[in-house]
Amino acid sequence: MANVTLGTLRDYWKALSDIIKTGGAATGTAGLQVAGSDGTNAQILKTNANGELLTTLTGSIESLTTDPVVGVKTVTATAAEIFAGSSAKANRRKLVVKNEDKILRFRIGADSVTQQNGFPVEPGAIVEIQFDPGTAVAIYGISEGASLSAAVMEV
Repeated sequence: MANVTLGTLRDYWKALSDIIKTGGAATGTAGLQVAGSDGTNAQILKTNANGELLTTLTGSIESLTTDPVVGVKTVTATAAEIFAGSSAKANRRKLVVKNEDKILRFRIGADSVTQQNGFPVEPGAIVEIQFDPGTAVAIYGISEGASLSAAVMEV
């Protein structure tokens, strides 16, 4: 086995980086070719001049990936989780809640929400909450008075 020095590795990396320059750019971007464990399906991970990985995001939290779930939730003077169907939608990206009452408001928050400490949703108001689809977060609602209806949509 041959001895490899840090200088040799540095020279190898420089040579490899020079080979993998992106053509057509005013300033070349270097990259590192990475392959699967069996040596196939090689891809180039591109970096800028500072060595930061260049990425391209696809999709959007605004893009629908499944059908929305819609429903009406009765919000009472006891805190309860707000969702559109029979349970909170798995991997939901957004929760939209509309207070359909003309007079009463309700409050939303964590399971500890009360008639005094939650975020107020005024009569006719709409609240949109975005989620990380990989993290289930429960939103609770409580009426400040009598029971009322809230239109709910989960996407």
